[in-house]
Amino acid sequence: MDRSLLERMIGATVLVILLVILAPALLDGRQSQGRPSDTSDIDILGTAEQQDPIRIATIRLNSPPPDVQPTKTQVKKKKPVSAVVQSPKLAPAAAKPAATRLTEGQWMVQLGSFSGETNAETYAAKVKSAGFPALVRSFRSGGKTMYRVQVGPRGDRAGAEKLVSALKTAGYKGVVMPVEL
Repeated sequence: MDRSLLERMIGATVLVILLVILAPALLDGRQSQGRPSDTSDIDILGTAEQQDPIRIATIRLNSPPPDVQPTKTQVKKKKPVSAVVQSPKLAPAAAKPAATRLTEGQWMVQLGSFSGETNAETYAAKVKSAGFPALVRSFRSGGKTMYRVQVGPRGDRAGAEKLVSALKTAGYKGVVMPVEL
């Protein structure tokens, strides 16, 4: 074989070997040890030890917020202060006394439907403590007894709609429905 052809073959082989060794490093984006790093490799988020723990909470849209227990650092003892406490003013629709007798043609605001009577009574007590005339009514659905928490009654649909607005202001979501006897 000719000497110049042999030198070309050896040179080509060396280039192929260098390409095989260096190509993956270039394509992966790894930097050589002697080259200074650019700002694209800075860890913005930090390591897991540096970050605060992630808290996960489930929010249920149709239920009142859970009672939050304060931590020891949040609890501060205060001296008792004597003050005149005024009761909050209720919306005009909520301040009216509710008729205890239900008749055809009246309207109710339904806040929820429960499969357990205890749950319904607990929810109705919360609504009552907010100043609304809540009551629990049972009904049959699918062969089971269910319990509705309702506020009212009102003599007309417009009055029930005003009650929905007052309930919404207090944090409750309700649906207007006619009284079913």
